[in-house]
Amino acid sequence: MPRLEVRVSEDLQRDLDAFAREDETTRNEIIRRAMALYAHARAEVNQGGAVILQSPEGTSRQIVAL
Repeated sequence: MPRLEVRVSEDLQRDLDAFAREDETTRNEIIRRAMALYAHARAEVNQGGAVILQSPEGTSRQIVAL
């Protein structure tokens, strides 16, 4: 598997560490999942669709920065 070096802020590193602990996985796996989600969302937007987040209360908002 190719190796990639990415520089991140201390805040992002803390977030990655926290997500990895919560999910009992690695920072690398968190980044892989994030990239897979981004690729899926971007493909949807490129096909004319939208990415919508819905809260448990039912409020929705569209992600437009893709």
